[in-house]
Amino acid sequence: MTKKFAAGLNSLLESPAKETAAPKKVARRGRAASTGPKEDKIASFVVSLEHLRKIKAVAYWERMTSKEVLATALEEYFSRYEKKHGGIKETGK
Repeated sequence: MTKKFAAGLNSLLESPAKETAAPKKVARRGRAASTGPKEDKIASFVVSLEHLRKIKAVAYWERMTSKEVLATALEEYFSRYEKKHGGIKETGK
């Protein structure tokens, strides 16, 4: 039993004329539009190569981003600091 293609190969590749598909939305590149005030701030810090290597390794093995690893480490540090010294006073800067 064989199939017969009367319309040819082009009919398989073209969409049917009856359907009028809505135009496809094109994915935009770049950053997403801001949805409100951000709680994050981009900052630059100098870090030793050994610490950076460890941050990246922990992020890889824990399936986290470097940002998440640093946030977790800082939260733990500040928690221990506040337990020992009390609340952290702002510098006003």
